Amino acid sequence: MPKIMIVDDNPQNVYLLEILLGTNGYEVAQASDGFDAFEMSKVSPPDLIISDILMPKMDGFTLCKNWRADEKLKDIPFIFYTATYTEEKDKEFALSLGADRFFIKPMDPSEIISSVKQLLESYEREEQPDRKYPSTEEGQFLREYNEVLVRKLEHKMLQLKKTNSRLFALFFSSTIFNLHKPYEESVYQVLNSLTEKAGYEKAAYFRLENADFFSFDSIGFEIDTVNKFKEEIGKHRGSSFGLVGKCIKTRAAINTDSVQENPDWQEGLEGIKSLLYMPVQYDDQLFGVLGLYSTGEDSFSEEDEQILFTLTHNLAISISNRISQKQVQTQMNRLASLHQIDMSINSSSDLSLTLSIVLSNVIAQLNVFAADIVLIERFSNEMKVAAKSGFMSLLSNDAIYTNQITQKVIRQQKTLNVDLTEMELPNVWAKEGFKTYWGVPIISKGVVRGVLEVFNKTIYKPDQDWLDFLETLGGQAAIAIDNVETFDNLINSNLELQMAYDSTIEGWSKALDLRDKETEGHTQRVTELSVAFAQKLGISQSDIIHIRRGALLHDIGKIGVPDHILLKPGPLTDEEWVIMKKHPETAMHLISGIKYLNKAIEIPFCHHEKWDGTGYPRGLRGNDIPIAARLFAIVDVWDALSSDRPYRAAWPVEKIYQHIIQGSGTHFDPDLVPVFLKIHKE
Repeated sequence: MPKIMIVDDNPQNVYLLEILLGTNGYEVAQASDGFDAFEMSKVSPPDLIISDILMPKMDGFTLCKNWRADEKLKDIPFIFYTATYTEEKDKEFALSLGADRFFIKPMDPSEIISSVKQLLESYEREEQPDRKYPSTEEGQFLREYNEVLVRKLEHKMLQLKKTNSRLFALFFSSTIFNLHKPYEESVYQVLNSLTEKAGYEKAAYFRLENADFFSFDSIGFEIDTVNKFKEEIGKHRGSSFGLVGKCIKTRAAINTDSVQENPDWQEGLEGIKSLLYMPVQYDDQLFGVLGLYSTGEDSFSEEDEQILFTLTHNLAISISNRISQKQVQTQMNRLASLHQIDMSINSSSDLSLTLSIVLSNVIAQLNVFAADIVLIERFSNEMKVAAKSGFMSLLSNDAIYTNQITQKVIRQQKTLNVDLTEMELPNVWAKEGFKTYWGVPIISKGVVRGVLEVFNKTIYKPDQDWLDFLETLGGQAAIAIDNVETFDNLINSNLELQMAYDSTIEGWSKALDLRDKETEGHTQRVTELSVAFAQKLGISQSDIIHIRRGALLHDIGKIGVPDHILLKPGPLTDEEWVIMKKHPETAMHLISGIKYLNKAIEIPFCHHEKWDGTGYPRGLRGNDIPIAARLFAIVDVWDALSSDRPYRAAWPVEKIYQHIIQGSGTHFDPDLVPVFLKIHKE
């Protein structure tokens, strides 16, 4: 059985060659560097040697030189197998040292076996090449050897510089969407970093909505080319246009060496010969496609694919977080709008004023062009305009309304959407140029009292949240009407709204719990325990209401923490902790603009502060920490330690008691600890 020596410092390469040669009937010996291989072979010579070049102690070139200079080994076949030295001059130098073959990784296994077999057979038939063994003149060898090393070092340095530039661009681009900048500015900075910092020739981003083109931004193209391209993509749906459409449809990278030879190429961007498209997606959400373009063929390698994949993955996470934050902010704004309307209802009996406030919030929060509220006169059954906003024509209040669309909403008693471009319009609407109509019946005590109508001058397809909020505002209008008619009904309605606010807050807290399955139910438990603790301390009922809301929202700031950090099963890195510790400030940012929740902000913002001043985010000390946050800190730790987690079981009660006692005066308020322990033991 022929014996083959494998020399490589990469265990994976050795293992693969060992399996390949062993299954083809060869005995295998191995060494991790040239020095060990040379010493082992002098003791037990192999029939053939396969060696890497770049290795510690003794590299492959020096091994080959010594091999051919040794009387015992010089006639044994020598094969180089390398992934580092791949240039023709490297091959020439290797063969000049006496190597029989020069293979570049990776190589087809069948070719390796065939070459080994042929080389062994030729040596057995004594058909060895009439080789002139390399000169033993050390100076010549060193000159040639140094030339190879210097050339390789220069090549590696250029590669390293290029890779470093692209990794820097990757890091820079990945952080852009985490900053609170306008979307368009963020896109431009990403494209600019790819061209200016990473050195790519041209770059573009296709922003998508519902897998269709929403916008196109680029760097490196002539303005006329961009305008023509934008005009062209405006004629197509996203998944039906060119190679970018194929990327959208398959949600996979497209790396084309020569676009002119690709039958799917429809983009027609002048001068482009090769491109790389990568989908920007997270979970099942596709946000867009990032593209790199070159005027040369075969311009993008697997390394470029990996860099762009990592970038788009990070961008997708950032965009997803931005959307989540925007959704939360929208809900916060809408909650504030409801509260503003509620305040008007509570403080004023002027129906016109209250309805005007409703309409101002309709236009601001739903982004519509105009809105009005039409009420039905109780005795005459005539429809009259009670309030309006956004109309250019002179539509006076109390104007009598006679149109079939409004009557249909009243008759059907349900929300109605109408495409106004497909029908004959009432005269007032025609003058305004409206194209889309939504009407919501204002129903009080089962009776239709009027219609809340909104108008747009573009075709608009809202989501369910939009519709829900529109109907909620219709309900607010109904409440306002009830308020004018009866003060008692106002009291009941106000209580219902208060419950709706608290239910919304509870809904947010449950949504946060559901996001992190490992802590599900945590929010409800700490809220109940915090309320009981506050009552025991003699805190007023009005303040306990804010403590309850603060407890429900204590982790609202974690909406800004990416899933890969929040849900990470293992310990966080220092960089990840920096991001995690920002969640109290995110909570402050989200809640501070809502007066309704101003007094509830102490727990979300301060519950990670510690009595000795070592907490975050502000490092408050002692009584500078609000009482609500001080009592909640104890409750939060108690619930965390008394609950099972994937990485540990719940602690025994006595062990938790000792932990809290040990934290008294450092982590916890020393005056509150005994009160809490007494409550719990009771």
